[in-house]
Amino acid sequence: MVSQHFIEKLIQRNENIMGNNHLWKNRISSQLGNAPKRKRDTLAFHYNNMRSALGRYYRGGSESYNAETDELYRRFITVINDS
Repeated sequence: MVSQHFIEKLIQRNENIMGNNHLWKNRISSQLGNAPKRKRDTLAFHYNNMRSALGRYYRGGSESYNAETDELYRRFITVINDS
């Protein structure tokens, strides 16, 4: 399971998609809702459920990690967004 900063990146990506005419726009809207708060709350709900289910196996990641400077992460997101 990913740490919280990846969820923040996912939220940003979703809002970017919702502001454009992207193929995933309708899917995001139908699964998470239209309002930004609704989408954020739905993702938080599912994330917290998984964190609870994983219990001691949940790894929250390192506080010092910065996705903005992680080249592998940036390439991964570029590939995902382009496909």
